[in-house]
Amino acid sequence: MTANMLRASLFFLGSLSFAPASAFVLFAMIGEVNRKVPDQRRISYLFGYFNKYLLIFREYRRLYPDGRLAVYCYLLSLIALTLFVVSAWQIGLFR
Repeated sequence: MTANMLRASLFFLGSLSFAPASAFVLFAMIGEVNRKVPDQRRISYLFGYFNKYLLIFREYRRLYPDGRLAVYCYLLSLIALTLFVVSAWQIGLFR
């Protein structure tokens, strides 16, 4: 049982490492978008909600069609979510 808890802890710590990395990439995307839009359309760094995330990704894709930050953000978020689910599975939440 302790081996499962150790693995779960490691997976959980891994997920806690990738989640802030995804947030940093999202902040970089906001900075890139804010650099090219007028002052009235700038996106705030504070508070996050679903429509705001949609706006960030839509504007980033519109302004930077070949930009890779959106892909990095998706990938880091997916890795964090996967590691979190695996850690929950290791402690027996899905059994």
